[in-house]
Amino acid sequence: MLSAFELAQRHLLRETIKIESAADVLPLLADIANKSQEHFICITLNGASELIEKRIVTIGLLDKSLAHPRDVFADVITDRAAAVIFAQPSFR
Repeated sequence: MLSAFELAQRHLLRETIKIESAADVLPLLADIANKSQEHFICITLNGASELIEKRIVTIGLLDKSLAHPRDVFADVITDRAAAVIFAQPSFR
């Protein structure tokens, strides 16, 4: 019983991040801004354009990142996402 309350509390207290424009995505990518390698990111969204999860799909080399479609779409399907954003930021 306590476990159910704990899970409900975590779910209700979780901050929802709504993505309405490209500018809303930039803060989600700030943590990889100073990385020396390319990162291929998958951001899944629900039907209300709220963040479900942000994941690093692959970490590549200095100037490129290789990603297989199987790896890219596995998390999208698992999350049952209504929308997806892929990002490979190059801040250099």
